[in-house]
Amino acid sequence: MTSPSLTVDTPAGTVRATAGPRQDDAVVFELGGAMRGSVHVTGTTNPHHWDQFTAVRACLGPVNAYQTTAPDDALPRLTRSRTGYHGSLTLYPDDYADRPQVSVYPMTSADGHEPPEKTAATLTADLRACAAQVAQREDLPEILTLSRQRDTPALLRFLTWSAAHHQAEAARLEKEARAAYPARRAAVAAWWTVARWFLASPHPVLLLMLADLPYSVLPDSLARTVDVKQWWAPYCLTAAAREHEHARRAQAEADSLRTQQRSRRLRELRRGNGFVTSNDALHGVVLLSGGNGPKQRPRCSSTGAARRCRTGGIRLPATPPVRRRAVRGTGRAGEATLHSYYERLGFRHVRTEAPPHRRSGWLAQRPAGALAMPHDLLPVHSREEQRGASAHASELPPQRDYRTDGRVAAPSQFPSHSLSSDDVQSSSGDGREYEDEQG
Repeated sequence: MTSPSLTVDTPAGTVRATAGPRQDDAVVFELGGAMRGSVHVTGTTNPHHWDQFTAVRACLGPVNAYQTTAPDDALPRLTRSRTGYHGSLTLYPDDYADRPQVSVYPMTSADGHEPPEKTAATLTADLRACAAQVAQREDLPEILTLSRQRDTPALLRFLTWSAAHHQAEAARLEKEARAAYPARRAAVAAWWTVARWFLASPHPVLLLMLADLPYSVLPDSLARTVDVKQWWAPYCLTAAAREHEHARRAQAEADSLRTQQRSRRLRELRRGNGFVTSNDALHGVVLLSGGNGPKQRPRCSSTGAARRCRTGGIRLPATPPVRRRAVRGTGRAGEATLHSYYERLGFRHVRTEAPPHRRSGWLAQRPAGALAMPHDLLPVHSREEQRGASAHASELPPQRDYRTDGRVAAPSQFPSHSLSSDDVQSSSGDGREYEDEQG
């Protein structure tokens, strides 16, 4: 890793920037010498590709200026000045240049005024030096990954809104273009009508209506109206095509971010350290990895969920069987009844977390090869047999619960495959919060 201490030559003098320990997705530099204060450097998106986290952004102040505002007394300032300054700088790779490119957000003082030229040059030099130092760190990929997790939810909301906004603008412009054609024909017909009147009975007013005068002299002259309507329709169609392109790009970037989000979740699940984030998480155990022997799963809450496991909207690809070790289930941290249900099925508590982007935090698991009800296994059928048996499903007797010695047990002594009505009523949600999860 490069040295955490920098010496920057600026128009105001030499500035020393010392990097502190990395704070998750950011590095904070303390300034000394010709300047006082802090610079906050974190990962961000490429200004030209909002789905690519390949840039670093340096902000004046000890916090991320895109999420919160630093107090005025904590803003960087010249050593002999009391005025603090806001601003940021983005350093990003360019597809057509060998050296990184710089995008500078306008610098302003705490009271909203532009800084002097010398001060602006000093602030820009400090921000660029700090950003370049972070761009050369060995842990830059980790910083960019954490920044992607932090900014993806807000970016998805913005890009979704942007795509819908541009589509609405394109529809409005196309409507105006369609209306411009009959309006032009009507304006031409009106001009010829006035021209015939003028030929039949010349009058200065009619001549004024026919003349192509500047807009400042006569805004609503017929000749001016005909001229405007003639080019208005092509202009609206060109602008609509541009809006469609903006909408397509915003949608493509949003889709790319969602794909990256699903890929990250899938990697976490395959590593065995990710939570299940599906609508079925509160109503059954989702099988995350296979085992060596026969396995069973509680009934899912819907027919679609019974056909496949859904993990946060991720459809697991068809891969060769891999021997794994655990079946995991998750629920909200405060649902003691659901936790007890899992534990009666042989699950053991693994950990409880409180992530800000999801409501589930309680995680439990059991060995994948273990059977919760070895004497009462769930039947497994092919799709054809399942469709044929659906018509006679009402004739099947309910499954029984057994003790370990093979005798029939009371329902209270051993759990059934699915949640009881009390369990369902005690659950505070139906799992829909997982559909919009952005973590």
